[in-house]
Amino acid sequence: MSTPGDEGETCDYRTTEHTDDGSVWECPHPAAEGHDRCPFHLPASEDIDARAVFFDALQRAETADDPAAQKRHKQFLGATIERLDLSNEVVDGGDNYPVDLRGAVVESLDCRRASLEQPFRLDGAEVDSLTGDESTVQRLSAARATFGSVSFDRARIEHLEFDDATVEAATFRYATMEFADFPDATFESADFQYVETEEFGTIGATFRTATFFGAILRGGYFDDTQFESVDFEWVRGTEYHFDGADLGIATFEGTTGWHADFTDATFRTAHFPDVEIDRCRFADADLGVATFEGAAFETLGLEGTAFRALSLADASVQSLRARPATGCEGCLSLRDAVVEGGWLTDAGRVVYDLAEATVGDLSLEASGPLVSRLHIHGTEFEGFDFGQATLGLEAAQYVLHELEGGAERVSQTTGLLAALGTLYERLDGDPPRTVDAGHAREVLDVDVTDAGVVSALEAAADYEGPVDAAAADPDAPGSHDPGALESTYRKAKNGADESGNSTAAGRFFERQMRNRRRNHAKLALDGDLSGPARALKTTEWLRNAVLSVATGYGERPWRVIVSSVGVIGFYGLVYWQLIRPSFDVPNPSPVEYFVFSAQSFITFVVGPPPAATSFWLRAVTASEGFVGAFFIALFVFALTRRVHR
Repeated sequence: MSTPGDEGETCDYRTTEHTDDGSVWECPHPAAEGHDRCPFHLPASEDIDARAVFFDALQRAETADDPAAQKRHKQFLGATIERLDLSNEVVDGGDNYPVDLRGAVVESLDCRRASLEQPFRLDGAEVDSLTGDESTVQRLSAARATFGSVSFDRARIEHLEFDDATVEAATFRYATMEFADFPDATFESADFQYVETEEFGTIGATFRTATFFGAILRGGYFDDTQFESVDFEWVRGTEYHFDGADLGIATFEGTTGWHADFTDATFRTAHFPDVEIDRCRFADADLGVATFEGAAFETLGLEGTAFRALSLADASVQSLRARPATGCEGCLSLRDAVVEGGWLTDAGRVVYDLAEATVGDLSLEASGPLVSRLHIHGTEFEGFDFGQATLGLEAAQYVLHELEGGAERVSQTTGLLAALGTLYERLDGDPPRTVDAGHAREVLDVDVTDAGVVSALEAAADYEGPVDAAAADPDAPGSHDPGALESTYRKAKNGADESGNSTAAGRFFERQMRNRRRNHAKLALDGDLSGPARALKTTEWLRNAVLSVATGYGERPWRVIVSSVGVIGFYGLVYWQLIRPSFDVPNPSPVEYFVFSAQSFITFVVGPPPAATSFWLRAVTASEGFVGAFFIALFVFALTRRVHR
């Protein structure tokens, strides 16, 4: 075993490679017995008790009178160490000079349960294994270092810097860090589950896979970071910055915070269910296929955002600020969502799925009529302005349920998101695993045509075929179930009434009643109903049809006038053809019969009829008087309703 030699014999190791300013560094440690160099600079094949030699050096530093000597005796630049075991030790030299292992080559550095009160520098070092589980670390710097594995599970770290470091596998589970920074670092895999930090940064770093499950990040800075896949589930914190980041396959389920910025970020698939973030922004981002089911936002910014399929189903957004990227032809699903207000500016060909959503004071702006790209099915409107010219309701004749050219995209998106959700569920929240196409088919239960080795989530993102879930969707565009359409137009009518748009409310009411009539006809022809039930539906259909023809459901007074003229003409023909002998007028002209009909239509005959009048004439005129009174009442009702509208 090599040991230090006499104090007068100093290691002859010299280097300029690992100094900060390029100056020559001379090793201050005594040479090993029988060697020109100290134990730290001997070949790795030498049998060295690195732990004993290391603490001897710290002892010399502590007893040195000269501060410069104290600093130098803690320097081990370019050292070659097979194993340095500091486990369960306290490293505290009484000063703040770092233990300097810049450029060292270490097979194993074991600091488990150690208390490293001195700063440690591993800049430019090559370490196969760095273990600091349950340790306490004041400051650790590892700029440009290379690691096989790094483990600091349950450690307490005040300051950690891994600038431009390369790490094969890192784990910091349950660690507590005041400050952790990994700028421009490269990780094959990194595990930060349940880590707690005040400030955490990976600006410019690259990760193949990373997980932050359950972490607490009071300040997270991930700008320009590249991930192939990242698990950010159930993270708690205040603010997260992902400006310019490439997040690949990302899941942020259950994440909470005050502010999150994804400006210019890129996703392949993004999974954000149940997140709760006050202010979240995706300006100029590319979300690929993204799901935000059950999410809650005070403000959600989608300015210049591109996506293939984006789901905010069952989400709650107080203020939505959406302007899809120019040329974006994706589908934005707001099914069952609540959007209280905000604005939507559309310059592309995006289709919006509002099935069963609740839409508040949302301002619309688009280059053309937008209603033909809105899938409205059972949608609630609370304060929404139907008078917006951008909506194009008048040109569309107030038809809400027709989705021109977008039905296929909505169904495809519904199926794609269902497949993606199924995949995440079956993977049970684990970080995305790499599988072949056969496994993707098995997990998704759909036909995936990608060849070779692909990610299961990538297979979902690339999926182009039909999905059974879409075909079974009761809210799918084009279903046109009359009962559902009646409900859709009833809710639209109520919303228009609430916002004071009487014209829209009237038109929606007409369409509500038309679909009610269609529903009556559908039920009347339903063989599963009993005879009396079908007869009831038949009479309801007939009453609805008469109300439509006669009054336009109270929305069109001119129809009452036309219907009244028709009734007068009908009774005139009856008088002329059937009961002419009852008229005590010689050779009356045909016009007189119609004049008599008009008089009977608008007049109740009070008192006993003339004796010369026949029974049949009295019966017919009485019936016409009753019908006339009914139509007069209908006209007054329709006219009053129209004026009110």
